[in-house]
Amino acid sequence: MTKLDADLLERALLIADQLAAEVVRDPDPLVDLGVDLLVAGFDGPSVLALASMSPGGRWSDVAEASRAALREVGIDAPNLGDSGWATIRFWAKQLELGGSRAYQRAGELWNLWERAGRPPEIAALVSLMDEWEVALPAHRVEVEALLGLAARPIGVLADRKLRGLE
Repeated sequence: MTKLDADLLERALLIADQLAAEVVRDPDPLVDLGVDLLVAGFDGPSVLALASMSPGGRWSDVAEASRAALREVGIDAPNLGDSGWATIRFWAKQLELGGSRAYQRAGELWNLWERAGRPPEIAALVSLMDEWEVALPAHRVEVEALLGLAARPIGVLADRKLRGLE
């Protein structure tokens, strides 16, 4: 089994943290990491896909390929600590309020989905967010109410995580 040398491991962990915190938006260092992983002997399909991407490629494609390549070499996104679950609980409570900001609040929760371990409670928002995007403005109120209802299980999950029950 191929192992990451100390420098490459440090760089990969830094990129994993930056991807999780959503503070990196330049695809170049991500593609460079894929190439360096390939040179270091990692030749799995996700690493190959990342290494073969164009640095000027679509950001979301490069970011997803980077996450997959990192998982493939044994580096997962950092776990969400108490502050992350408190943030999820906050946004869930805000989303429960409904109203015209429901879509943006659901987006804040969706941004935390991967770091939270991909819970289905948050994933359930995606179809409603898609529905909101295609709805005529007059019908968005209905979707916003459904988004508010979908927030309840997310808040319950966050409470359970914060209490150490899950």
